[in-house]
Amino acid sequence: MAWVVGIIDDTVDEARSLERIVRDFDVPQLTEAAKVILFPSLSIFGAYIAAERQLDALFVDISLSGESFKDVRDGIDLVQSYIPRSSHTQVIFMTGFDQFYTRVYEARHVSFVRKPFNTVDVNLALSQALEASRARTDAPLAICCNHAVVLIRPSEVSFIESDRRCAFIHEGARVHRVYRKLSDLLDELPAQFVRCHQSFLINLDFVEKLGTDSLLLSTGDTVPVSRRCRTQVRDALFERIGSAF
Repeated sequence: MAWVVGIIDDTVDEARSLERIVRDFDVPQLTEAAKVILFPSLSIFGAYIAAERQLDALFVDISLSGESFKDVRDGIDLVQSYIPRSSHTQVIFMTGFDQFYTRVYEARHVSFVRKPFNTVDVNLALSQALEASRARTDAPLAICCNHAVVLIRPSEVSFIESDRRCAFIHEGARVHRVYRKLSDLLDELPAQFVRCHQSFLINLDFVEKLGTDSLLLSTGDTVPVSRRCRTQVRDALFERIGSAF
C-alpha cells in the first residue's frame, strides 16, 4: 500500500525539502514509498478535492501569501474551508512563526511541525497521521437498524446500494437496511469506499475486476459502475494498490 501525501506551501524550496523527507519515510505498514503531490496554488488543490481524489495526509503551511492563495486568509482558513471534519485526510500544520501555535486548534489536525524541517519531526508527524488513519479505518460504524443500534466493521462491508430512501449495507453474508443517504454514509466510511454509481458505494479492497460498466467483487457480486464515475473509480483503485494505469 502506498500513502498519498499532499503538500501546500507557497515557498517552493521548502516544499521540495519536505517532499524529500516524506519520500524517505519508511514504516512496515507501507509497502511502497509515499506518493507526494505538491499543490502550488489554491485552484489546483481545489480542483483535486472537487474530483474527490484521495489524500491520506496533507501538510499545510499556515502562513500562505501571494496571488496563488489570495482567496484564503491562511492555511488554517484553507483547512476549515476545504477539509471537513468528517474527511479521511489527516492534516499536519507547519510554520516557522510562533504566533500560530495556539491558532492551529481552530481546525482539525493530527500534528504540527516547525520550519525549518528536520527528519525526526516530520517522521513523527507522519507516524501520528498513519496511526490516526488506521484507527479511523478500523473503527466500527454504528447504524440504526430495525429499532436497534448495530455495529459494523467497514473492512467487512463489500458494497452499499440504495433504493429510494433506504440503503442496504452488504457485510459478509448479512445485509443491513438503514434509512440513510449514500452521501452521508460515505462521509463516515474510510477512504477505501468510493461512489461507483448514483445508487452504489463499493469497498475498493473487494474489487477483482473493473469492466466498462460493472465491477466484479471478490464476494462474487457484480456492481454497476456508471460512465461518469468510472474514471474516478479507476484512479482511486490504482491509488489504493499503489500502481499506475
